[in-house]
Amino acid sequence: MRAIDAKAKKYAPIEKRKLLLALDALEAPGHALEAVVQRIDPERTASGGFREIWLVGLTPDLCVRLHPR
Repeated sequence: MRAIDAKAKKYAPIEKRKLLLALDALEAPGHALEAVVQRIDPERTASGGFREIWLVGLTPDLCVRLHPR
């Protein structure tokens, strides 16, 4: 959530509505990814204002859309 909040501060609301935010999950172990996703609050990710938010890992199986769910 800190990464989403930090990126949200860098862009105007009108810009964020057009942007897809890709968060680097390359270093996250695959077995822990689901636990991370479960801890993320969907309402809070939506409040970031981005069109979409993704965690992006090494393979398609490790790429998860956080917003919209």
